[in-house]
Parts: sequence; C-alpha cells; structure tokens
Amino acid sequence: MRKRVLGSVFVFAVLLVVLCSCGGKADTVVYDYNYDLSEYITIGEYKGIEYTPEVLTVKTNDTVSVSYVGKIEGEEFEGGTGTTNDLVIGSGSFIEGFEDGLIGAAPGETRELALSFPEDYKVNPDLAGTDVVFTATVNSINGYTDAEELDKAVIWETFFNSCEIIKYPEKELNGMINQQKEYYEMLAEAYGVSLDGLLDAMSMEEEELNQEIEEYAKQMVAQDMALFALARAEGIEADEDSLEAAKQTLLETQGAATEEEFKELTGLTMNDENVVNSIEVTALLQKTLDFLLENAVPKEAEAQ
Repeated sequence: MRKRVLGSVFVFAVLLVVLCSCGGKADTVVYDYNYDLSEYITIGEYKGIEYTPEVLTVKTNDTVSVSYVGKIEGEEFEGGTGTTNDLVIGSGSFIEGFEDGLIGAAPGETRELALSFPEDYKVNPDLAGTDVVFTATVNSINGYTDAEELDKAVIWETFFNSCEIIKYPEKELNGMINQQKEYYEMLAEAYGVSLDGLLDAMSMEEEELNQEIEEYAKQMVAQDMALFALARAEGIEADEDSLEAAKQTLLETQGAATEEEFKELTGLTMNDENVVNSIEVTALLQKTLDFLLENAVPKEAEAQ
C-alpha cells in the first residue's frame, strides 16, 4: 500500500508555511485563492465516486509509528522504551519477531510481543540471548490513524485526477516555490552547512533541486485549487469544530501541547496571518473530505 498524495502534501503544506514563517525571509503568501478559479482549473466529477473501503492494518513494507515498552523479568530496562515514527515493516530494524509481531494490527491496537535478543546482539552485548516482552502500540500506518482517513484519501485522489489544470496562478506558485527554497536553506543552516554543501550531501545539482521544487509547488497549488474550487461549488465552509480540530492538528505536528508551547517552539501565535491561513485550509480540507465521502459509493472488494 502506498502513501497517497493527500496524506503528505497537505500536512507538509502546513508545516512548510509555519517553518518558513519562523525564518521570516520569504514574503508571507496567504493561500485563500479569493478569485475566480475557473480560468485556472476545471474540476472533475466529485459525486458518486466509487471506492473500495480500506482495511487499515499493518502489512509488510508499511511505514508504522509504534510506541513500545520493553520489560525483562517484569522490569523496564534502559533503552527498551520509546516511539519510532518511521519503522518499515520487514526492514529488520528491530530484533527478530518485533516487526512480524505487528503485522495485522490496526492503529490503536496494543500487542504483547514475547521475544529474545539475538545471541550475538552487538548493540548491547549484555542483553544478548535475554528474553524480553515488548508492549507495543501501533499509532499510525503510512500516516493514517483509521481506515476512514484512508478512504477519504483514495476518494480525493480519484477526484483530483479527474480535474484539469489550465494554468497556475503566479502569486501562489511563486510563493510556494520561494517557501520551499527557504525551507532548504533553513535545513542547510540546521545542519551547519551551506546550501551547496547540502546539495552535495543529497547528490543533487542545484538545477535538479529547483526543478523538483517547481514540480512540487505545482502539485501543491493544483491541489489547493481543486480544494477551493470544489468547496465553493458546493458551499462548503469551515466551522468552529473543524477549525478547532485543525488547530489541534497543527499543535501536534509541532510537538506542542498548548498554544504557549507552540509560541515558544515557533515564535508564532495562533493569530499570525499565515498560521490562521494554515488552520483555515486544513479545516476546509477536512470538511470537503467529509463531503466527498458522504457522496461516494462504496463497493465490495474483489475476491482474491
């Protein structure tokens, strides 16, 4: 199962706007598309989209977020407790049996894994051959926390692929390109290298990076336009509940429990223009996805 465009694009959009706002280099662009979009995009069919309801359980090659507590003879041990957000099932990153023990688990499911450290465990020779019990909880699978989220992503992708992009609005496209360039500059600074140094580490030429940035920016803007055009066609608007849920999503992505922590981490408040814009877009997206799901047609999965 591949992680579809929706799951990565919109979440990264929120992070990108917030991260680049912290740097304060690029001009703030408000992505509200408050003009007639018909000369830029023709939206496709969005009612009656057929989809097969997904079953969201861990499979080989999935990327899983999992929290775990390890115990030896009933006692926790150093290094045995943690959370990993990018465990690829089947990669052999954990001791034998850990990853296989998660196969079939759904988000929120907890499993007890009775395992043994390998006899030649070089990471910590003191644990070699020792029996251990891990209590492991799956948090998300490929970025999704429930099957309905995945259904919505499938339906969105079908809708988006039916849209026709006529051209790209200059303000938003250039704004997204500039924000992404600033993101890479900030990334280089965080690693203590120049942009050229970062490109060398990525085995990439600047021209290649610029090309990738432009393609990604076009994808971002195209999805934005599809979202706003559909929402306007059906009179979909964010409400108080969706705005609050979007705000909580933003806090979580920044690792903040409160607005005060968010300000400490980012230097921004929930009233800053770009933060308000990110929250509004996320809330509108969720309302639009709800609409698409309500108007979609589930079908039975084909027999294997």
